[in-house]
Amino acid sequence: MTLGTGSDLLASFVDGRPSQVVDVEDRGLAYGHGVFETFRVHKGDIIDLSLHLKRLRSGASCLRLPVVPLHSIETELTQIATEHQNCIVKLICTNGSGPRGYKPVPDTIRRLVYVYPLPSFPDQYYESGVNVTVCNTRLGVSPVAGTKHLNRLEQVLARGELSEKDQEGLMLDQHHRVIEGTMSNVFCVRHGMLVTSALDQCGVAGVKRERVIAWARELNVKVDFASVSLGELWECEEIFLTNSVIGIWPVAKVTSPGAVIGETVGKRWTRIGEMTKRFSEVINFWRD
Repeated sequence: MTLGTGSDLLASFVDGRPSQVVDVEDRGLAYGHGVFETFRVHKGDIIDLSLHLKRLRSGASCLRLPVVPLHSIETELTQIATEHQNCIVKLICTNGSGPRGYKPVPDTIRRLVYVYPLPSFPDQYYESGVNVTVCNTRLGVSPVAGTKHLNRLEQVLARGELSEKDQEGLMLDQHHRVIEGTMSNVFCVRHGMLVTSALDQCGVAGVKRERVIAWARELNVKVDFASVSLGELWECEEIFLTNSVIGIWPVAKVTSPGAVIGETVGKRWTRIGEMTKRFSEVINFWRD
């Protein structure tokens, strides 16, 4: 099987060798049996590399994948960062190829690496905030909650709901609590406290989320791990989104389909909050 050959793909590797071909019996393709990480490379430096590799190892263990060759991966990524300087790198580790059936293949792991140019986001996303809508697709309870695994169908379906006016979509659980964005983690500020979902039932624990939480503790900002309802969301003083590619996006507007057909409810924040600014200065350092 030939890997995606979109015009923006700069390079691709299979098990450390330049290639655009992967076995059609790869278990990542057949069953989603694998994990992935997306890295931002800034001036030859892989941002938060140690945190990404830590999550990669944890996710592989959760999915009962063979031991991930972290040393080989780090060497390969470092070489890519040296050659491309400023780019996005996506790493996928699968259970390799195997016979038909769900039984994992012992001692088999395959790594795929894709290199892309940095995306260009408008300055207003960072300076004025983004528009977010609440998606109808709900997250189900998962035995691998928090893990960055390859089964992202809920996010794919939710992303398909967004219009051109939406920069991100919020995803709720079966109890209508805010869990995450389709591609991001969500932080709210309520009464001077930072609130984010615990992600113990569903959702993905992002690396930038971990970085924000660590920085909050250094600043003596209390962090509450609790999902909020939409009603509680409207009461928040600030909301911001995080992931390793965008960094931090302040939220300027959230809309949600109402109970009546054609009705829309939501809230607009007219300015970027002080806590969002404070964290953005640290997390979005690469914008300087």
